[in-house]
Amino acid sequence: MFGCSSEHNNEITETLVYLDICKRGWRCSRGGRDWPYDLMVDRGHERDKAGLQRFDLIQVKYLDKDYKLQVCTRKNPENEPVSVGGKPRNNSYYADNGITYLAAVNHHHQIFYYHYDVYSKFEKYLDIRVVQPCEYPTLHKDELTRPLRPAAPVISPFEALVITTL
Repeated sequence: MFGCSSEHNNEITETLVYLDICKRGWRCSRGGRDWPYDLMVDRGHERDKAGLQRFDLIQVKYLDKDYKLQVCTRKNPENEPVSVGGKPRNNSYYADNGITYLAAVNHHHQIFYYHYDVYSKFEKYLDIRVVQPCEYPTLHKDELTRPLRPAAPVISPFEALVITTL
């Protein structure tokens, strides 16, 4: 059960992006509550410039009808005090947290991806009607540089018990 509609929207938008990334052939996992990212995508067959395994961090946002995608954690941190008369809430930029892509989902459930190279140039938000989205990569089996591991054999609980007692 969701406590408020924003939690419900967040769950729907994250699930839509999660499924889209899985359809594209990638392994994806969700971040925890209050983590700097919502999804982490394992692009393990790809390597970065240092030769390390590639992971994409994705922050998912629901778009209001104003079509503005936030590039930071708070719209107006100076107007959002922590408590009555308290200091303004902390604000951070997704680019400073190493977020590779921002994924925006509109009320029609369309997904728009914006790479770091695009969204990091904006101060508070970008208008998706003006800024062209990026295409999130799709994994094609012929692009694999290492063979896929065969699936583990399916065994019954009884077989597992027999194996562990040998």
